[in-house]
Amino acid sequence: MQTFAASPSSTTSSTHDDLEAEIALFHQPAIDQARRIIVRAGFIYPLIPVAIFAMLASFTGPKIFLTPAFLVMFGAGLAILGVHVALSRWAKTSPLAATSVALGVFIGWMAYIAVTDTPHLVISLFGLIFLGRGVLAGYRVHQLRKRMR
Repeated sequence: MQTFAASPSSTTSSTHDDLEAEIALFHQPAIDQARRIIVRAGFIYPLIPVAIFAMLASFTGPKIFLTPAFLVMFGAGLAILGVHVALSRWAKTSPLAATSVALGVFIGWMAYIAVTDTPHLVISLFGLIFLGRGVLAGYRVHQLRKRMR
């Protein structure tokens, strides 16, 4: 009876497939959730000036939406939304770097709010938990892909 040893390339391929399966099953859902949170949080920024100026429009009329103040605030909100979308897309190719940047910006923003205003504990915890999970999953994916090389 003959026995055949597995060739190194088939063993490598099997290990590679196992690591990719582990990434897909255990780590990718957390990264995808972090990506969704990043984009959804970005939509808040252009909506804030719309909500504020909608309240002001009840006193002054709809022409308030044509003022430079609204256009600057709305434009800044769209720019921040663009950064959020870019971070989310970056997380597809480099989840550790993108989620780390997102978490760092979020912590900085929460620190600024804590110094200048009353912090929102629920929003802070929500963001820290989901972005933290994304960073942790991104780190694990980074480590697994490093082993595949």
